[in-house]
Amino acid sequence: MRVAGGGGQRPDHAVPMQFHDRRLAPTPAISHCAVNHCNKVKMALLASDMPGAAAKVQACEAAWTIDQGRSAAAHGLPCPLIRTRLALLRMRIVCEQLFELEKQAIAARESGNTQAIHASQIASTNLWLSFGFGVARSGLGNRVEQARLTTSVVSRVAGRGMSSMEFSKSLSAEDYDFSRSFVERLTGQNLSRVSFAQAPRVDSAEAMAMACGRKDHVIVLPAGGYKAPDLLIHELGHTAEFTVRRATGDPKMLRTHRILSETVAYYCQFSYLRQHGTADQRQFALAAFLPGYLAAQFIHVSGKKPNAQAKAMIGHPRFGALIEEYGPECLLQHIESNRLTSLTTDEITHAYVEPLFSIPVALNLLQRGDPVQRVMMASADVSVISALQAVGINGLASTDFRRISGLFNDFIDDTL
Repeated sequence: MRVAGGGGQRPDHAVPMQFHDRRLAPTPAISHCAVNHCNKVKMALLASDMPGAAAKVQACEAAWTIDQGRSAAAHGLPCPLIRTRLALLRMRIVCEQLFELEKQAIAARESGNTQAIHASQIASTNLWLSFGFGVARSGLGNRVEQARLTTSVVSRVAGRGMSSMEFSKSLSAEDYDFSRSFVERLTGQNLSRVSFAQAPRVDSAEAMAMACGRKDHVIVLPAGGYKAPDLLIHELGHTAEFTVRRATGDPKMLRTHRILSETVAYYCQFSYLRQHGTADQRQFALAAFLPGYLAAQFIHVSGKKPNAQAKAMIGHPRFGALIEEYGPECLLQHIESNRLTSLTTDEITHAYVEPLFSIPVALNLLQRGDPVQRVMMASADVSVISALQAVGINGLASTDFRRISGLFNDFIDDTL
């Protein structure tokens, strides 16, 4: 169901990323054999059975590998150029298939079809893996271990003593227009084609920004309303990043560091709360960090005691501040309900640590006055620190987690 003020109806199909055939056309220096090879790949790309495109391209590449030595000797072929063009074709296939899967995912989310949602997620993951693109690794493990929250900050962020607040809210045209304008000014992106939908809640997410093509992204909100106004800002921040990265026309920009994607969204959210929020709202926003902090401590302690049960780990000093606030039984329940004991370190890091350690990264950037537009363009092909350095941001300072207790207090007190 569409929500009033949702920015217009979303088109029935995603707008495909624009590629120009002139970039793929063979040059006069390339032999007839190379032309035939590129045409084979193009035919695979344009075939109606797109799920088989990856295999077709791989078969073409295998044929090319066998023939390239003889052809190069006979015709002086520029093999690196052919390889580059093959890579462009492969990425074009990824883009078109991914955009189709995005449409399917949005339809599944809006209908509350859990099975279809999971199927689209698996298909997207398999698509990336089939073309050799794995999950971007942040390289922040050692820096995450430096994070320590004091007992007083855990208590404050957890909400002890928080005044009564009414969070449930329906989306109005005014809410949408104000939130969209705020994020557009902050990021420099036109979000007029972003739309909103309400759908049954099928997982733990309060809301979700779903990419669709180049600009027609959708923010899905729970049917019963959303908890706080800054939630809209957060999700719009995601759509701004989708928009700017896809506008480049570079398929590699479809891939991001998860911690930096969330950093963009939290940067927008925290910017809004600094200007329009209350101390209670800023405090409530930081509470999201605690599950990520618990997961980080779990990784640290389980590495020291790899064969220990969760109950034995809880006694470690790294859990001290959390134990004092929540008690051991509550922490054990959280560890078990989130299956931390059955996940690998990489899985815990990707699912819990990196998305939520974007919170101190965003606060560091705000405190330093770094513009969010640079973060939005960071590469996923290198580590997070290197990616930030490449766009003119001090990666070491931005990922310094040693003083997060002071950072959190400053944000809540509006002294950041």
